Amino acid sequence: MKNKLQYNSKVSHILFILIIGIMLLNGAYTLHSITSEDQQSHTRTLLVSKSNEILNDINLLNATLGTCSSNNETCSSAAIQLLVEELNLEIARFQSIVSQEKSLASLTGTLGFDLLQLHIKEYKQTLDTNKLATSIEEASNTSIAIINSLLANYSDSNTREDTQTIYKVVAINALLLCVFILFYFRNARLIKHIEVERQRAHATFKTISNNLKTIDQEKVKERISNITTTSIEKNIYAKLLTSYEQLEGQKSQTDLYQRLYNLLGYEIRGITNTIQGGVKLLVKDSDENGALLAKEIISATRTLENLADNFNRISNIDSSNTEKTINFYNLVSELIVLGGTKSKQHSKHIECFVENTIPQQMHGNQTGLFWILLLQISNRISASPYSNVLLHVGCSGSQQVDKLTITFTLYFYDEDYETVDHVEGLDWDSASNKDITNTELSNNLLNGIKNYQAMLHTIEKAEKIAISFDVHTSHYTPLSNRLAGKTILLCGTANIHLDILQKILISEGAKVVIANTANDIFMMMKDLNANDGIFLTDHIKGITLDSFCKTLKARLSARNIKLMMSMSNSVDIDDIYNHVDYIFYHPFTPTDFIEHIVKTLESVGQEEEKLASSFLIVEDDRVQQIILNKILSGFDFQCQGVDDGEKAVSLIKEQDFDIIFMDCIMPNMGGIDATLLIRQYEKENGLPPTTIIGATALKSNKEHKRCIDAGMDYVISKPYKNEEIYSVIKKYMAIRKVG
Repeated sequence: MKNKLQYNSKVSHILFILIIGIMLLNGAYTLHSITSEDQQSHTRTLLVSKSNEILNDINLLNATLGTCSSNNETCSSAAIQLLVEELNLEIARFQSIVSQEKSLASLTGTLGFDLLQLHIKEYKQTLDTNKLATSIEEASNTSIAIINSLLANYSDSNTREDTQTIYKVVAINALLLCVFILFYFRNARLIKHIEVERQRAHATFKTISNNLKTIDQEKVKERISNITTTSIEKNIYAKLLTSYEQLEGQKSQTDLYQRLYNLLGYEIRGITNTIQGGVKLLVKDSDENGALLAKEIISATRTLENLADNFNRISNIDSSNTEKTINFYNLVSELIVLGGTKSKQHSKHIECFVENTIPQQMHGNQTGLFWILLLQISNRISASPYSNVLLHVGCSGSQQVDKLTITFTLYFYDEDYETVDHVEGLDWDSASNKDITNTELSNNLLNGIKNYQAMLHTIEKAEKIAISFDVHTSHYTPLSNRLAGKTILLCGTANIHLDILQKILISEGAKVVIANTANDIFMMMKDLNANDGIFLTDHIKGITLDSFCKTLKARLSARNIKLMMSMSNSVDIDDIYNHVDYIFYHPFTPTDFIEHIVKTLESVGQEEEKLASSFLIVEDDRVQQIILNKILSGFDFQCQGVDDGEKAVSLIKEQDFDIIFMDCIMPNMGGIDATLLIRQYEKENGLPPTTIIGATALKSNKEHKRCIDAGMDYVISKPYKNEEIYSVIKKYMAIRKVG
């Protein structure tokens, strides 16, 4: 088939070239004919015209001579000589033209004109008019015959040439038509043959396409072995079989990796559950500092648990789905927590500044974006030789009007810069740049997120990573002015941490006053109003934080001015939490920092807080319920009691409580089942977990572990004791003050 197609194609090309050649020949001949005819026609027209003029001159000369002879008048020799000269001149011009069109003149002859010229020559010698008249009359008849013959030949020549031209054009066009017909039939056969082959190939591919809907690897092997399968089909099935084998190998490897990922994630979750349960069992015998340390351990295990969940989800990620929603505030908060942990592991100090203009939600896959950002940030924190890290998260308009450009910028340096603007204003324009985008990973994980890029910029004594990507926001309502009307007195060592605090508070509408020393605080606090606040950092020169906070809080309580503190390490907390209204660990996360400041500023005083605290007692034994109620009332706490776990669950859905004292063993619904339902309700509705303190008469560790596994925070033993109850509440108060 291939050879036949090649042969027909070659012949068709030759015929096509012949057609073009004949058409060009026809055009050239036509152009030549038109040009030649124009020249010949002009010459012949002149020849005929001169013949007519000679004929007229002869007639005029004959008439003049005849007049002179009949009247016996003496004619003017001058007039006759003028006519003779004019006739002689016309004959000379005629002979000149004849030399250009010899074919026409040769058919006629010019002898008559030669005799006429001889008679004119004799007349010039003798000036004999009578003899001239006799000879002219004889020659004129011959000349008239010559001219008439010339005109006839002129007409015949034109007719003959036109006929020849027509024959030539018809012959050329006939040849062109023959070649074209031959070309058409040749190509018609070729087109028909190609169409048959195309239909055959289409039928083959259609058959293969239909078979692919139900075919598997074994059926592919059968098709290859079948003698009815064409060579084209066998080639296709062979390629398909190879693809099947490669796909099966990749699938087996992927399944293995996925099982390993899931196993690793589940093992991490099991370990974190064990750690959390063990810590909760041990903390019941510790003091407030132990409770705070326990909270930090539990917070770390929850972060690890979230990391394990993300690890499991990434193995099952559906990268083709771009309609998932990213909770960007939560994602940034997780990255800040993990970035802070990574920095501590490498003895680095990290600060984070998150603009309040970033979107709350956007389209994309949160797990994929989380992991690629975590890998990029974590790897650079580990690799960078500098001791200070600044993370700046912001957004700006994209080149596409319906999108935003999100930026994560990590700065690494050793100098003690005072402001964020100072770090960002370094000579980054002269930096050496390197593209560190993981293109393969971003293409696989970031469908729905466009133009992801990571650039490393290096200058002397500093470097930065600039990560940017475009997103389509699903909920973009920047949070701002939540602190409008509030005044915050900010005190600490002048550094980037203080600058970030100032920027965040101002962006939320607060009036910020800077106090450089402890004495400045006492001088400036007189200008503060109720529900304003003082915010201290853990770097204030010349003071002991514990005693300073105790003295300061004593002066603030009566005016309902709140005292807050930023800590970088829980080891340094000591008993400070007893003298402040709230403690923040930095770097701050955007999900709850401002929210906790607002709640702290708007909260009541410590004594009023006790009265405002609401406790729920879930106890089926009426006597035990009265005893616990009396103990709590003795500490000026408000209490409410129910005698069944089901009632407790219903009441939780209608009312908020600070602490729930839950009897573990009750008729109908016990405390363990009730705790499980309460935790499920809180998780489904995104509510913060309420502190649940279990109470049981059983003292075995197994029973206590069952309560902790159900979701209780602490377990106390019956009968209730004043000191134990107060210790538990004191632990709760301390934990509630620490972010």
